[in-house]
Amino acid sequence: MGLKEKIVSIDKKHLFILILLFLLAFGIRANLMKYELFFEFDTYWHARVGSYILQGEGVPDRDPLAYYQLGGSTIGWKIAPVFWFLSTAIYSIFTLGLIGYDKELWIAFVKFLPAFYGALISVAVYFLFKEIYNKKAGYVASFIAAVTPAFVYRTMAGQFEDDSLGFLWMVIGFYFFVKAVKEMNFTRNSIKNAVLSALFFGLMAWTWEMFMLIPLILVFYVITTAVLMWFNKIETKKITHLLKVFAIVFILFGVIATAKDEGHWIKRDISYITRYIPVNQENINRFTGQSSEREGIFGMTVGEENTGIQFFGTKYNALIIFPILALLIVFYRFILFPLINYIFNLKEKNKWETHDYFAFIIFYWVGITLFMAWSKLKFTYTFGLAVAIGAGLVGYFVFEFIKSRTLFEKKVVGVAFALMLLIGIASGTFFMTQNTPNIEYTLGWKPALKWLSESTPKDAKMFNWWDEGHWITFIGERAALIDNRNIDLNADIMVAKFILSENEEEANKIVENYGSDYLIFGSDLLEKHNSMVLFAFLDEPEKKNTELGKYLEAVMRCSANTDKLSGVTTYNCGGNSLSTEAMNSIPTKYITQPNQLYNERVPIFIYREKNNSVLYMFNDAANNSMINKLWFDDPAIKNFALVYDSTDDNAPGVKIFKVIK
Repeated sequence: MGLKEKIVSIDKKHLFILILLFLLAFGIRANLMKYELFFEFDTYWHARVGSYILQGEGVPDRDPLAYYQLGGSTIGWKIAPVFWFLSTAIYSIFTLGLIGYDKELWIAFVKFLPAFYGALISVAVYFLFKEIYNKKAGYVASFIAAVTPAFVYRTMAGQFEDDSLGFLWMVIGFYFFVKAVKEMNFTRNSIKNAVLSALFFGLMAWTWEMFMLIPLILVFYVITTAVLMWFNKIETKKITHLLKVFAIVFILFGVIATAKDEGHWIKRDISYITRYIPVNQENINRFTGQSSEREGIFGMTVGEENTGIQFFGTKYNALIIFPILALLIVFYRFILFPLINYIFNLKEKNKWETHDYFAFIIFYWVGITLFMAWSKLKFTYTFGLAVAIGAGLVGYFVFEFIKSRTLFEKKVVGVAFALMLLIGIASGTFFMTQNTPNIEYTLGWKPALKWLSESTPKDAKMFNWWDEGHWITFIGERAALIDNRNIDLNADIMVAKFILSENEEEANKIVENYGSDYLIFGSDLLEKHNSMVLFAFLDEPEKKNTELGKYLEAVMRCSANTDKLSGVTTYNCGGNSLSTEAMNSIPTKYITQPNQLYNERVPIFIYREKNNSVLYMFNDAANNSMINKLWFDDPAIKNFALVYDSTDDNAPGVKIFKVIK
C-alpha cells in the first residue's frame, strides 16, 4: 500500500478523537505556562543540567554550583540521560540549531515540554488498551489519564523532571509486550515485538528511577498468568510462548538496566519486596505515617515524605473508584470465580475462556502503585496513571456487560460513565487552578535572585537553607551550600544550628568553616524555629527533646484599607485592626526588651516589615536566635552586613548579607 492509500485509509473520526484527547491532556497541563517560572524545586536542577548540555559542556561529573564544601556533588550523566538529551534535542530541533543556548527561550521549553510529554503518555495509553481490549477501553483509559489530578500533577507545565517522561516508555513497552504475547505463537514477529518491548523498557530505565515497577509487574504477572493458564488447562504451547516472550523481554531489559545502574535495580526490587511485603511493626508504623528518627524528620519537614492516603481525595477524587473496581473485577473474575467453580464442580462458564491474558498486568500495576501511594505522598503520581489503567479495564468489562442489557440499563450506565468523565474534567481543571509555582507566591525571591546574579561575583558562595538551593543555582547562577537533594546532611545540621544560634561568634565560625561569601535567607525561616530544632539536633535526641517547643513565633500578613470618605488608612493583620499610628509605632529594628504581653502574661516581641506588609511575634527564645538578629538588623552584629532587602523592590521576604572577612 502506497503513502497516498495509507492516508486515505486512515479513520478520520478515530484520528479526530485522538487529537481531541491530546489537546485535552495538553490544555489542562498547559495552564501553568502563564507563570514566569516553574513549579516544584527539582525542575530548576534538571533545567540547569539541560543548560550545560545546550552550551556544549555535556553533563558535568561534579556539580559546579552546589555543595562547594564537597567540591561539588556528583551528577553523573547516567542519572536521567534520555530525559536530558531528548529534551535538549527537541529545543535544538525547533530552534534549527541556529540560536544556541538562550536562557529565556530554554525556560519556555522547560515549561512546555512536561505538558507535551503528559499528553503523549495519555494518547499512548489509548494504544495500549486498544491492543489489550478495544478502542472503547482505550478511549476511557486515555481520557482518565488526561484528567486525573495526580497524574496531571507531575506532567503539568513547568514540572520539568524525569518522571514527566518516564511513563511514556513504560506504556509503549507494555504495548509491544502485549502484541508479542497476544500472538500465542512464537514467531519472528513475536520476537520482534518482545525485543521492542525490552528496548522501550530500557529507555525508561535510562530516563527515570521508577523503572523498578517494570520487573515487579512483569514477574508477578507472568507467575500468576502461567499458573492460571495451567489451572484452566490452556495449551502447554501457549504457556511456553508466554514464558519465552517474558524471558526475552526480561533478559534484554535487565542487560540495558544493568548497564545504566550496574545492577542496583535488582537489589532495590528485592529489597522493596522483602522490606515492605511482610506484615510487621516496622511496616505498620510506616504505613500509618510513623517511621524511624531520620525518616520522621523528613516526613515532618518535607511534604512528599508524608503518607499519601490523606491526600487521595485531592489527588484522585471520585476517579479512585476505577482502580478499586479493577482490582475487584480481576480478583473475582480470574481467581475467585474459577476457584469456586472448580471446588464445587459448578457448570457455570469458566471465565478464563475469554482468554484475557493481560488482566494481571493491570492488576499488579494498580495494586503495587496503590500500596506505594498509600505509604508515601511522593508516589501518588505513580498511582495517578494506574487510575487510568484501572479505568480502561473497568470500561471494557462494563461495555461488555451492557451489550446484552436493556436500553434503559444501557442509558443508566452511559449516564454514570458520562458523569465520571465530567467529574474527571472538572477535578483536573480545578486542581490546576489551585497550583501556583512556589517561587511566584514566595514574595521576594525573584527580585532577590535577579540581584544576586547581577550584583555579586560569579564565584560567590552562598550560605543558605536547602529549600531554595535549586533556585539559587539556576536563577541566581551562584553556588549554593546545600540544595533540595540534601546530599550533605551535616551541612543541613550546621545551617540549622546557625539559624538558632544565640552567639554571633559561634555562628560566624560555622560560616567561616564553609568559606561562604554571602548569607541568603527567606522570611519563612522566621516561622521555622522549631523545625530547625529537628535538623540542628538530629543526632542529639536528648537535646532535641529539650529544645523542641521552646520557640514561639507567629507571622501575620497585613493588608491596608483606606476609607474613601475619610481617607483614613487602617491595617488588618491576622484579624487585628490597627491604625496607621499604631502600626508605625511597632519597631522594624531589633529590640532586646519585650514590647507586648501575649494573653496578658507572656512577654513577647512584636516587629513589622518596613512597608507594613507583615507583623511578626516572637517569644524570648526565638528573638535571641541569629536569624531574628540578622533579619531585624541587630546593631550588635559585626560579621554580617545587609546588602540586599527585597522590601526595597516592594516584595518583602528575602535578605542577603555579605560575610565580612
